[in-house]
Amino acid sequence: MYWADALVENLNGTQLISTGISPSGPIHVGNMREILTGDILYKASLDKKLESRFIYLCDDLDPLRKVYPFLDASYSQYVGMPLSYIPAPEGDGKYSDYFLKPFLETLKKINVNVEVISTTGLYREGKLAEAIDIAMNHREEISKIMHDVAGYDIGPEWYPYEPRCSKCGKINSSTVTRYENPYAYYKCKACG
Repeated sequence: MYWADALVENLNGTQLISTGISPSGPIHVGNMREILTGDILYKASLDKKLESRFIYLCDDLDPLRKVYPFLDASYSQYVGMPLSYIPAPEGDGKYSDYFLKPFLETLKKINVNVEVISTTGLYREGKLAEAIDIAMNHREEISKIMHDVAGYDIGPEWYPYEPRCSKCGKINSSTVTRYENPYAYYKCKACG
């Protein structure tokens, strides 16, 4: 029996197969392995006549972590900003779309049909608001889990949210100081 058929053999009901990466640069073969695994499971679920959905969560709200070797030095001003807010290295458009487009074109060529969901879109549409509120209101429990499972000591001032600074646009320099739904108050180390 094929491994994917064995995995779905005892499943029933609606299936959600989800994969995703951050489009922070050229999407390589290691990234392809993840989506191909999801595609194989999706197709095995369909073969079993299970109602199934296959999504690719494009984490375009991730920040640019550094100036990668394929970028020019001018990109240092964007380090810490979400990928969907940064201009593309060449031509018009956004950084995240620039690197996502060739990946999606490749998926079409190899018959991988996936529903692409942008985290920026989810955030802008308010679809993450309830989850953010739950996480913010349970930060102590989340902190304890992170400590117990991964050994992280993040401290009592930690919040599970990185706001995008309204002045500099960065998310890796903002620290939440207090939360009152629907507002997260913060201080930005980059711009004060």
